[in-house]
Amino acid sequence: MIKNRIMIIDNNADQLYTMKAIFEEDGNVEIISAKSVEECLDFLEQGIHPNLIISETIMPGTDGFYLYHFLKDRQDLKNIPLVFLTAWNVNWDEHKEISKNTTIIEKPINSDDLNKIVYKTIMKKE
Repeated sequence: MIKNRIMIIDNNADQLYTMKAIFEEDGNVEIISAKSVEECLDFLEQGIHPNLIISETIMPGTDGFYLYHFLKDRQDLKNIPLVFLTAWNVNWDEHKEISKNTTIIEKPINSDDLNKIVYKTIMKKE
């Protein structure tokens, strides 16, 4: 029985594959991959609600900042934790609310650090 569902959003297929591989060894986790925030929103609208969303911050089209506000504005989604991945030099002073309410991981990703953050975040919810 799968206990935790993690949605990973990144427009880079190699990055999606790498992150999925990090968690595949744990049979207690289901990974849902989305290539864009739009694809993530489609999953959410279909009722596919993960325990955690890991999202690239800056992507073509709709970005992670929009996703943050979308989740917080929806009663049924506002408690889904969001972890941001970023390789970009984001001015977090412009996004103070987001930086206070999300975990931010800079790329390149250290798999041990990512695992610790993810499982700590999931455990807080339970």
